Amino acid sequence: MVNDLLSFIFSFFSSYSYLMSFLGSVGGEVALLFLVILALNGQISYWGVFVFFTLGTLVLDVIWFFIGRLKIVDFKQSRMFSKKSRKIEELIDKSTGKRYFLTLLFGKFIYGTRILTLLYVSLKKMSLTRFLLYNLAVIIIWVAFWSLITLIVGSGIMILIEYFKNIQIILLSFLVIIIALYLMKKWIDKKFTQKLNR
Repeated sequence: MVNDLLSFIFSFFSSYSYLMSFLGSVGGEVALLFLVILALNGQISYWGVFVFFTLGTLVLDVIWFFIGRLKIVDFKQSRMFSKKSRKIEELIDKSTGKRYFLTLLFGKFIYGTRILTLLYVSLKKMSLTRFLLYNLAVIIIWVAFWSLITLIVGSGIMILIEYFKNIQIILLSFLVIIIALYLMKKWIDKKFTQKLNR
């Protein structure tokens, strides 16, 4: 039954790999990890994942950029953002010196700051053209980084899968990768929060 389910998932993603890569950008690093593992397994094209995941992320980021620009969400007054947003804004200004490329890069890699940094650069009246150029470069760096991490970890897992040829190993390996990424993000978030509270 598990083999049938996995076969269906692999088949579905193979048939709609570009669409799934584009929509998978909503899931962030975890979705990218899953898609790159499918590419490593030969189920889908890696370059298709890279291009369409990048485009999907860019579209999402542009939506958040316009939400900030149109003041649909009042960044300064929102209860969701208000207390931390001031500290994050100060930290961003101090860390990046108001250099927008670094601000966007910072937001992609520090857990919990992606949307805040997109709203931040939008409210700072960054032009759409400049935002698109900087953000596209940042997304390419971000997707390449997570792809490389997945490739390194995933290659080891593929060796184990070939050696054991056991579905439980596949599932356990996938679970270990997700837990490792989650713990790494929590560690980064903890370091970031400690910096905020200083």
